[in-house]
Amino acid sequence: METSSKDFWWTYISSYDLDPGSIRVNLGLQKQSPLPDYPYLVVTGTTYITTRADGLPDVVDLERLNVLSYSIVDAIQKTSPAIYVGTFTYNHEQLHYVYVKDTTQIETVLGSLYLTDCPGCKAYTNIKQDLLWTGYSEFLYPNQTTFEFYRMELKKLGFIPPED
Repeated sequence: METSSKDFWWTYISSYDLDPGSIRVNLGLQKQSPLPDYPYLVVTGTTYITTRADGLPDVVDLERLNVLSYSIVDAIQKTSPAIYVGTFTYNHEQLHYVYVKDTTQIETVLGSLYLTDCPGCKAYTNIKQDLLWTGYSEFLYPNQTTFEFYRMELKKLGFIPPED
């Protein structure tokens, strides 16, 4: 998996349709994106069962979801040069966002992985051209309001949020 020497992974909670969602995103890619050699966005993931009223995963299921996440990203990376940019977890579903050079065989490989690693889960895969990386910059990457809310935390972590 290609990564930047300036990776800065961060997880934050935000509200979507009045319910919480969790985003894990590589903030370090913002200054480099879009990368023209990676014109396709793969959004893929599965549903999960939770007892939480807010739709986020139970703590006991997080390890399984993390292992599955690594398997998904690894399978994509073995199929095409790829850049993993983040994950969105919301309302009983976890979706991974990966930019790739070539989409050939990705759906087939992911279909096999889901049958093996997550039987009984409802899987989702959508592949589209995203030359401007809007999936990353307009959805996963925090907006100014989110940066303001988390500004002190991000500064403590060594990331200086952009100013207005």
